[in-house]
Amino acid sequence: MIASHEDLLSEIRSLRNEVAALKNEVAILKKENARLREENTHLEEQLKLNSQNSSKPPSTDQTGTNNTPKKKGGAQPGHPGHFRPLFSADQVDAFIDVQAKNCPTCGNVVHPSGEPPSVHQQVEIAPKPYIVTQYNRERFYCPCCRKYGSAPLPKAVGSSAFGTRLSAFMGFLTGTCRLSRRITLSILKEGLRLRAAVGSQSNHNGSPQALVRRDREAGTQ
Repeated sequence: MIASHEDLLSEIRSLRNEVAALKNEVAILKKENARLREENTHLEEQLKLNSQNSSKPPSTDQTGTNNTPKKKGGAQPGHPGHFRPLFSADQVDAFIDVQAKNCPTCGNVVHPSGEPPSVHQQVEIAPKPYIVTQYNRERFYCPCCRKYGSAPLPKAVGSSAFGTRLSAFMGFLTGTCRLSRRITLSILKEGLRLRAAVGSQSNHNGSPQALVRRDREAGTQ
């Protein structure tokens, strides 16, 4: 079926709107990048301060020239250990009972002691740790406007190919962690088994903070 002139004009207007939205998103990301660079410069200047070029006391110097003995790396004697807290039962996806049959030391048959089991929790990345949602937008013709179009997407979806949580995660990697686009996409490919083009990474709907806030607002509706 050959598209009508009105249909082609509608598609062109839609593409122009998407281009304008992308330009606006690029401008937002540039401002965020400039802010992070300025903050990084300020932090680097703070690290250069010591007791000789500022009012900081000598005890805060990190040059190791004072006579204060240095602590060895790792846990200090008498210091309580730190362990990752266990996930609650409602956060566990699968429970597997491991039966004790033989003693791992001598190999003899063992008997249940009646005590609560020893818990070992292991966190793993799922084979496909993401979901793909396809929106089939109904085509329509408006006799009043005399034009063709498609049903608009829900407000919480936006025009990006990435959802809010994934976009916020990518923004964290490129903004806070200052990783390049290619490294970020490599993380998505190797860690999440998700393939994306370099150009598509810029298709975000605002800053990472705004994306997370929008996602939370959409979840409460």
